[in-house]
Amino acid sequence: MTIALNSIPNSNSAESFNISIRKANTLDCDKIRLLYKSTVESMELPEYNAQHRIVWAASADDADAWLKRITNQYFIVAEHGGNIIGFGSVSAEGYLDLLYVDFDFQRKGVGRKILKNLESHCSKSKIHELWADVNNSSQYYFQRHGFIVDTVYTRSVKNCDFENVIMKKILLNKSIN
Repeated sequence: MTIALNSIPNSNSAESFNISIRKANTLDCDKIRLLYKSTVESMELPEYNAQHRIVWAASADDADAWLKRITNQYFIVAEHGGNIIGFGSVSAEGYLDLLYVDFDFQRKGVGRKILKNLESHCSKSKIHELWADVNNSSQYYFQRHGFIVDTVYTRSVKNCDFENVIMKKILLNKSIN
């Protein structure tokens, strides 16, 4: 299924661009992994230094794990001009596993469109609660979209401590358009 999303405003100019959202397939895996890695590496978050970004981005290297996500989750990509500019996924249990947008397309409504599509899928699938495990900086994005803080914790990966937040959102029992 592809949904055309027209006239997404560019926050830097009066231009607009067209994006489409479709279900990801295994042929997208390498492009998704590359986008994930480049997005993480380009993040300039005050709580993460270069070593944090290296550890975080390294999870893109496990192609089998990404193929499993694409196959087992509701996994979608946003495209513009034939290029993947964002992606998101949610499990059958309502875990919002991924929501990433290319650095050049952030703050232009792409993430919001991906999130709305994931929420619509959950509602149609009778999933009543969506939850995500996010970094501190992403917490505010999710709060703006109706999520509330459930748990704040520290996770250690390869000698790097990550401050994370479990966010939850109760979904209405209707499709979100």
